[in-house]
Amino acid sequence: MIVPQFLGRIEFVDQAERVAHEVEADFHEVVLLAPRDEALPRFVERGRITGDPAHLDAERMLRRHGGTAELAAMYDRLAEVVAARPATRIVRSVDGDVDGTYRDLLACLVAPPGR
Repeated sequence: MIVPQFLGRIEFVDQAERVAHEVEADFHEVVLLAPRDEALPRFVERGRITGDPAHLDAERMLRRHGGTAELAAMYDRLAEVVAARPATRIVRSVDGDVDGTYRDLLACLVAPPGR
């Protein structure tokens, strides 16, 4: 199972890990992460650049719930979850380097969990 979304609640990550173990599945904890000062504008711009309805919906929802201040708080909550879960592997998301980010993500997924 891949959960391709923001996970800012440690309880949800703990629950996903328990389910993986219950069904004897590997559990890989990987976060795609850009530096905070890059991540916030990239989030806002991605809907406009791609026109992807899911990204546009996420941007509209964000505007209804606090805008960039809430986005900054979400980034901080994610950082807290990562800090609390030392097995989390971080893939650095470099603006414009989709292929490199994807290659690094695949490398994490083929490596044994916890490394």
